[in-house]
Amino acid sequence: MTYLLCSGFGFDNRYWKNLIPLLDGEYEFFDSSFNSFERKDYVGIGHSLGFLKLNNSGIKFQALVGLQGFLNFCSGEPSRNSFLQKNLNRMMMNCERDTERFLEFFRNLCGYEERVEKNFSKEELRKDLESMKYSYEHCGVPTLIIGSEQDKIVEPRILQDNFSNNPLIQLKYVDGVNHTLGFSKSAEVFKIIKAFLKEI
Repeated sequence: MTYLLCSGFGFDNRYWKNLIPLLDGEYEFFDSSFNSFERKDYVGIGHSLGFLKLNNSGIKFQALVGLQGFLNFCSGEPSRNSFLQKNLNRMMMNCERDTERFLEFFRNLCGYEERVEKNFSKEELRKDLESMKYSYEHCGVPTLIIGSEQDKIVEPRILQDNFSNNPLIQLKYVDGVNHTLGFSKSAEVFKIIKAFLKEI
């Protein structure tokens, strides 16, 4: 089994440093440089927007896991949609104005204090934020979504709206952490992932 890891908006592969030692197989990173064309039994694990990228990648996964992931960040409620769309527009403006400062602010809001690397791409960040304005179809493989009741970014109501009516998707919650499940609660998260993979 090979785990394919994809970090969320504003994060890099250091997000996975606490989860990687727990993995019981090989792992690769899915990012802008990913170019593997080998047919593998991938299990995709995506954090936040990273889940959406894996879902939309066209890869035929054995299973998918979303850590605070989503298919429609802006939710299905019209009033909520308008509010979140405005927030995304504001984020795009602030990201354009001072990218490093914006990323520091966003990471702190998520509860993640790793230093921002200087090699970020403004263009990729802009595209990522733009992609969050739209709704996407689930790719149709067994999927586990793990959320947090305390998440200030991808709130439980977004997860309920996105995933509660799809029989292919299991929805679980972990307590006591903001938007950094795979980093801050890696042991608890991987225990849930292993139980899910044994079921499918």
